[in-house]
This record gives sequence, structure tokens and C-alpha cells, in this order.
Amino acid sequence: MIHHKFLLSFSIAKVCPLHIIYMNPQELALEHQHDFLELVIVLEGRGEQYGGFYKGEVKAGDVFLIPCGVSHGYRNGSPDFSLINILYLPKSLPISPLDISLLPGFQIFYTGQNTTPVRYPGIHAEGEEFQTIAGLAKELYSEYQAKKPGRFFCCIGIFMQLLCRILRLYGQPSSVNPKDPPLSAKIFAYLNSHYKEDITLTDLCRISCMSKSSLMRYFMNAAGCSPIHYLIRLRISEAMRLLCFSNLAITEIASQTGFHDNNYFCRQFKQVTGQTPLNFRKTQLKKELPDSSVS
Repeated sequence: MIHHKFLLSFSIAKVCPLHIIYMNPQELALEHQHDFLELVIVLEGRGEQYGGFYKGEVKAGDVFLIPCGVSHGYRNGSPDFSLINILYLPKSLPISPLDISLLPGFQIFYTGQNTTPVRYPGIHAEGEEFQTIAGLAKELYSEYQAKKPGRFFCCIGIFMQLLCRILRLYGQPSSVNPKDPPLSAKIFAYLNSHYKEDITLTDLCRISCMSKSSLMRYFMNAAGCSPIHYLIRLRISEAMRLLCFSNLAITEIASQTGFHDNNYFCRQFKQVTGQTPLNFRKTQLKKELPDSSVS
């Protein structure tokens, strides 16, 4: 059985901040979790995913992110059920975001923020778009396995192309002006950059030049939630990261993530995660990845 945590640590020790696993086929994987991000691309077949935020079928063309600390596993896969897992730590990626931060989903797929208790964030690609994504994922795996000189440099380049393709599809409206970023991207980019600040619907209406009703409808179609809920999830996601990877006091974490009232922060945190911030931190410190984990 493959132990993700060991593999990622080994990969980082060898300079490359990525580790790529090609499961063909993806067999039974016991429910487990880990302290890095896992980008999953289902290449063929279908199977059942369970645990954590999501329970249900995944199939060829599905691309989704499994956040840090979220349990997951696979079962009941078809004989051809295969997928590629890309494991990484955002802070270890030697990549400049440049204009990719304008794309919806940047905070999700690049940093692992804005996870939701309803489903894993992701897309479903079909046709030519899926062939491109699947081709890049396979090329990334092949380059990683080849162990040729310069492979880490090449892997990062392929990963950047793959990530850009995914983000272009995520939340993309049906019609956009090719000279400007999509309107939804402008709103997402603003929230992703300013989520620690006080933001109101009036601010977003001004930025988008939309009425409140139009903004709410447009945002729901693109993100599946209201702008305020999206903002809260951004803040909670960053709080989860700080609880896991810093020694900051809970009151300080609340302040740093845009919550001016610690009691309100604790209520919102529990509503999203099902735990208080203190219990979440204690739980994360105790969790260990099972030795029988596969992916």
C-alpha cells in the first residue's frame, strides 16, 4: 500500500514539490486524510467516493480537489476506473501567480482555500477540453516517472498549464469578452484578494456594476452560493490553515481572517466544519494517516 505522507515528504526532499500517482485501476482505498492538497483527475470509468465533504459517484472527466485534513476513500470502481493524483503543498510551489489570480477558483485549486462542507470543489470536463486536461496529466506523470535531467523544472511547467486549463473552466460564464477577464472572475479575484477586509454587497455591486438581485443570481450560478457565504468560507478556510500550521491564538486567528468578533468567528467556524476552532486544532494534531492508505 502507498503512504501519501511518506511519498510527498520524499518528493520534497528531492527538490520537486509535486508528487504524481497514476492509479490504473483505482482499487478499494480505505478512508484516510492527509496534510497536503490532492488534485484528482478521473481518466476513465467510474467509482464511488466516500468520506469527508462528499459521498457519491465520480466518473471520467471529473476534476476535483481534496483539501488538507479531509477524509476520503474509493470503492465499487468499474474495471477501468483510473485516475491521476497530484499531491502538493501550496507554499512549496515555486510559481508566481501572475494573472492566474483573476480566474475563479484560484484560491481553491492553487492554495486550497474556500473548501465547502457540501462537496469537493471541482469541474467536469468533456470533449476536447477533457482530452487536453487528461493529456497534460498523463504528460506530467510520464515526465515525473522518467527521471531525466531537468524533470522537476519540466513538471512545474506542465502543472502550471494543467492548472490554468482547470481554472479557465471553473465558474466560466457561457459568454465572455476575450479582451477582459470574465465579470465573475473580477468579483472572485476581489474577494480572494480582500477577504480579510470588511466587504458588503454594496461594494460588490459597485465593482460588478450590477444590482443586488442580478449579482446574487449571477454569483449563485457561478459559485453555488451567495457572495457572503463564499466570503465566510474563504475566511474559515484560511482559519483552518492557521489552526493547523501556526501557533497563533484563536482570537488572533479570528482577527487575521476578517472576523472582528471572536464569538461570531467560533459560531461560523462550527457551522462550516462541525467543530469549534479549539476542537478542530486538537483533532488535527492527533490525526495520523493509516498505513493501509492507497490514495
